[in-house]
Amino acid sequence: MADENTQDPNADLKFSQADVDRIVQNRIKGYSDYNDLKAKVAELPDLQKKVESLTAEVTAGGKALEGVLNNLVTSIPEEKRTLIPEGYSITQRIDWINKNTTHLGIVIKAPEGEDDDNTTTPPPDKAEVKTETKPNTPPPVTTPKVTDTQWGGYATKEEWASKEPKKYLEWRKKNPTTY
Repeated sequence: MADENTQDPNADLKFSQADVDRIVQNRIKGYSDYNDLKAKVAELPDLQKKVESLTAEVTAGGKALEGVLNNLVTSIPEEKRTLIPEGYSITQRIDWINKNTTHLGIVIKAPEGEDDDNTTTPPPDKAEVKTETKPNTPPPVTTPKVTDTQWGGYATKEEWASKEPKKYLEWRKKNPTTY
């Protein structure tokens, strides 16, 4: 049997219909974007597939660029491969090689059927890389004159010191009077 001294704590609470409507409306406001969220959740699997597809494309493109870089590097005489900057990305190294083909002793020829007017350099992925093999021919001279041994292959001593500080410091120890 129920104890007569125990009272229902909600017995004194009485709400009008307006109070109930206001409370319900306040709670519904917290879920006003529910349909938008459901729509976004429904899009998620399609977006995940798109991300996977794009990731696969980027990976394949990266592998293709690595292949292009390897082809370019193998076409460069071994003694000049050390001139290729180490800290550059794959695309930066390909660009650097393309800009320094004369100094590196390589010629990039356009694929057959493309312009031979030499006004533009073909993209490296379509280019055929050939090493010049003329016996007893000195490498072409570029301006300013920079030999492979002068300043570590860089145009200035300062550039060499900033790009390869260890080699520069070794050189300074061996040549203390030449600054």
